Amino acid sequence: MKREGEESERTETARGIILPTIEVDSSLIPAFRSESSLKTGKGKKRKHAVSASVMHSRPYKKRREQDDFWKDLAKASRPLVLTHGDGDSDRRDWDNGSTAASPRGSLTGIPSAETEDQFLRSSEQSKVARIRTFVEGFDEVLDGGVPEGHVVIVSGSPGTMKSTLTFYLLLNNALRANRKGLYVSLEESSGSLLRQMSSMGLALDKTGGNLDVLDAAGFRSIIKNSRQGWLKTMKSAVESEIEKRGYEILVIDSLGALEILAQFKNRRQDLFNLFQWFRELGLTTFVIAERPDIIIGGNIIMGRWDEEFLSDGIIQLRLHHSSDIEVQRRIRCVKMRSTRHQTNYLTILIDDGVLRATNALCP
Repeated sequence: MKREGEESERTETARGIILPTIEVDSSLIPAFRSESSLKTGKGKKRKHAVSASVMHSRPYKKRREQDDFWKDLAKASRPLVLTHGDGDSDRRDWDNGSTAASPRGSLTGIPSAETEDQFLRSSEQSKVARIRTFVEGFDEVLDGGVPEGHVVIVSGSPGTMKSTLTFYLLLNNALRANRKGLYVSLEESSGSLLRQMSSMGLALDKTGGNLDVLDAAGFRSIIKNSRQGWLKTMKSAVESEIEKRGYEILVIDSLGALEILAQFKNRRQDLFNLFQWFRELGLTTFVIAERPDIIIGGNIIMGRWDEEFLSDGIIQLRLHHSSDIEVQRRIRCVKMRSTRHQTNYLTILIDDGVLRATNALCP
């Protein structure tokens, strides 16, 4: 139990630095004993100041250096926006040490020495390399595209154009950015997939060999001649194709089919290993996940699936009932690490082989 006034007790060391009094059982730490600072009492704990040798140790020096850094920074500007890795930001008020939430993308608290234009230019220069989706209006939402090397979940219910979106970005990266991509179809044959894409104005024959499709039939022929399990055989086949062709973008269609074929036993652990393998490939990977809308109280619930936490990004597609008879396809970025992205829904349309994301036409 703390004695009255204990919290306010402070001891001044020989170097004039004020440190809070530390309460310990001195019998457990004999090296800290100092007769000048001990308060004795039979059967009671003793209080003492930290010894000079401890005060000058590496951890203490590092802490003091950090304190000095923040004090200097506080003098330069207060408050300052601190941007976290997940894109959220908070505003720290150095006058009173409090932290208040700051809206995403807000320029509140930019140091006074920098103008808004200067801040935006410095932000542009620090951007990571990105893979564009080439969906008109959506790359702007993603601050230029998906960061290279990310593993991104593309989720949605049937009919939301998950396959179309991922094939579209592969096709346009092959045509317009000269990036090679591999589409792995674990359920639909390559012939069926290409016919479907061609009907929407997406023709594989225009890619100049920069886009390939590997389907389940191709895997079955490989597995017949392999003594490894299905998942190891699939990984070996994909790695071999990457080494030969130099792909930069990979699409897996779909995660549900892969789970069944690989016979996952411990889903969380198996997914962790799978996503770790995706990252080791060094490609930008899009994984299609079949996810129906789960709506509670008018709100769509996220975070029910392990892969949503393991992925670097989530692009959600859904069918929105704007009336009793009208349904819109919508798209939004739920999560994208290393990206200051928007999270609002956009209407997604396809017209003559071009995908466009526009402001939602109605609530």
